[in-house]
Amino acid sequence: MKNLKQQAYDMIKGKILRCEYAPDTRINEEILCQDTGMSRTPIRDAVSRLEQEGLVHIYPKKGIQISKFTFHDVAVLYEARTVLELYAVRNHGHRVPKDQLRQMIDRFQKEAADNTERTYETDDQFHTLLIESTGNDFFVEMYGRMLNQIHRLRVLNGYNMTANRERILQSAREHIAIATDILEGRLEEAAREMANHLSASQAAAFSVLMKDNYDNIHVKPDE
Repeated sequence: MKNLKQQAYDMIKGKILRCEYAPDTRINEEILCQDTGMSRTPIRDAVSRLEQEGLVHIYPKKGIQISKFTFHDVAVLYEARTVLELYAVRNHGHRVPKDQLRQMIDRFQKEAADNTERTYETDDQFHTLLIESTGNDFFVEMYGRMLNQIHRLRVLNGYNMTANRERILQSAREHIAIATDILEGRLEEAAREMANHLSASQAAAFSVLMKDNYDNIHVKPDE
């Protein structure tokens, strides 16, 4: 059974990733205690961990601010992803298990056609597979933090499968091309395909910030 600190961490992080605590809003320990039904001790431990992951900022005597999204935030996120993922493909692509790559190709083909949210899960698992194949725990931890932000962007966009239909299909094709190049040993070509894929993903993320649904959820904290 999870201890109270882990339970508090999981509950608060879940609310942040689901945007129940909206980006750029302020909360406090009292709110978190009420929402989780826990005391301040496990809450403080959880919030400290979440600050280390970049999901909150703690302001003594002022409260806790949920990390916001700006165009700069998205730009540096995708800059980091590009550096890390292109390095992983070029230098460790040969280590990615071929049977898992084939399974990923099959899943992208099926799930994109079915137009389900599982496409997003397969997307995350594909990129995580590439990073894990480096064997570098620092890379894996860093990428996990990036995935947290990517998940929040998807939530802000409402997981809108209909509006994003063409992008979902194109993204599936991009993943299949990357996986195929890695399977056939064309790592430099795979890296170029990855660069194009991440550029398109960044453009889609920028579009989320320009939509009214983000403007409505984006609340400035009190000074």
